[in-house]
Amino acid sequence: MFFKQVIIQGLFGVAKGERLLLHDGLCEPLLPSPLDHAKFKDLITLILYPKDTLDSGMVSVDITVPYPVRLGALLDIGGFEYKLMWDMKADSLQVFNEQLSTTEPVVEGRQGTQDLWQKLLGLLPFGSFPLVHYHAFAITDENASKDETGKLVEEFRASLAVERIETRIGSRELELREIRTAKSPAMKVEAALDQVNQQLKTFEKMPALNDADRVFLANSEVQNKAQRKEFNELLELIDNIQRRRSAASPEPVFSNKLVQLSLVLSLACLIGAIYLSVADSPKYRSLALGTVLGLGAVCFAVTRHITLIERHDVLTARSKALEVQRKENEKATERATTRLKRLQKLFGGGSPEQIVEDVDRFETLKEKKTKLQAMLKTHLSDPIFIKSRQTIVDLEEEIARLKTERASFGDYVMPTYELRAELEKRGVAADNIMPTASSPETPLIDLSRRLKLLPDDRPNVAASEMQAINRLVPGIVGKREASLQLKENHFVVFDGESPERPLKDLPPRQQVLWLRAIALGVLLHHNKANSRRGDHISMLVLSDLWEGMQRADRIRLFSLLKEFSKEFQVILPKVGE
Repeated sequence: MFFKQVIIQGLFGVAKGERLLLHDGLCEPLLPSPLDHAKFKDLITLILYPKDTLDSGMVSVDITVPYPVRLGALLDIGGFEYKLMWDMKADSLQVFNEQLSTTEPVVEGRQGTQDLWQKLLGLLPFGSFPLVHYHAFAITDENASKDETGKLVEEFRASLAVERIETRIGSRELELREIRTAKSPAMKVEAALDQVNQQLKTFEKMPALNDADRVFLANSEVQNKAQRKEFNELLELIDNIQRRRSAASPEPVFSNKLVQLSLVLSLACLIGAIYLSVADSPKYRSLALGTVLGLGAVCFAVTRHITLIERHDVLTARSKALEVQRKENEKATERATTRLKRLQKLFGGGSPEQIVEDVDRFETLKEKKTKLQAMLKTHLSDPIFIKSRQTIVDLEEEIARLKTERASFGDYVMPTYELRAELEKRGVAADNIMPTASSPETPLIDLSRRLKLLPDDRPNVAASEMQAINRLVPGIVGKREASLQLKENHFVVFDGESPERPLKDLPPRQQVLWLRAIALGVLLHHNKANSRRGDHISMLVLSDLWEGMQRADRIRLFSLLKEFSKEFQVILPKVGE
């Protein structure tokens, strides 16, 4: 598709009729005063989107002027010519097919015309079209060219849009609450099932617990207390036996004083009896009987010593047996502790009682879910339930979309009543101002930012866009081996002669060439991609293309644009004096 003619009168300050002759390929139309680049783009948008352009307030039409207000255009679409004729005072918009012999219009009205272009051209969304098909290369502060009243109007339009969006969000949320409150039996079952599913999410990775481990965990605390009590009692018993064993430990037999005295007594009696017998003193022979008493005492002491040894041996054996039992208890306690730690790690920590409780809760929820699913199957044919379920899904999707749209306007927007009062002070009729149209989709907003890059920006350029850019770089920069790369989120240029340098470090004249290559590469990439998706508007409107470029650079770029014009209608509008 390409434009062949545009006729304008009474719009954008053009009082008398003006005809712009265009053609396919590369064309440089001279814009009549006071038409400028921005107004020319609005004019093209008005032709393709007559309804959305006027409804959004992008273009305002004053039909009270004393001269006609008309717009005409001749478009070539696939070899067929379509002529648009629009008398805005009569609000008569008609489109004719120039190849047909009939004088009847193909379509009438704004909506019909826009629908026709959509059918023939596969138009992009209204807010997205300018980002892909228009581009101004001059780096200007857009807000600086607008007076204070214009800024207030734009703020008021945004505030109106936010107000309407928030009202719709509140209305949809109220409707959603009412539907969920007035539940049918089937919806109550589904709500209960949703609640169970939400609760089950906390047990998504709950492992299985066998019966043996369940019994172990259930009795773990009781067993621990019993083991601690038994262990303490065993320690006390071992300590008591050790004390008794130490007390029963016998001393050597000849170290016993009783044995020593008995032996001395026996020996003294024996020696005395022998001596007296030799001295012929028979009346003292009975003294030898003391030897018997001493030896008897020795036997008593020896017998007592043997008894103590036997008792000591018994206590030693008992002590060893108790020590073996203590070590076995310690091993059993260690095995139980290891098993408990393994289970706690498996179930993500918690006490044994908590683990058993969680497993029981999980099993209960699974059983409840199975019952609710069975109950829900009996209600699936309920028409009220089917309608309510779909309504809830639709409302949730709409609320999410509206919130996304609201977020596109930023966190804070000044209230309409404050802006309305300020506008009325300046004599502006606030009731005639339309709200800001919905913003274009996020990928194209990102595209818009990429096309307005400055040398020191941190760009976000896709690999496919970089390929398109590097196909243009040698022709625009004028060096065959020139290329552009992204390193550490900054553009780095290589001209085939000098070492790699950041784009921001180049002189201004060279920066202009590289920035032209970036913007044109991204534009051409998206236009070709959109063409493959069904967008048949093969047109690029480029403004301020030559600004900051020297003659040799312009010649190279002009030659390159002529190559582009074999695929696209490239329009380079010139502003008239």
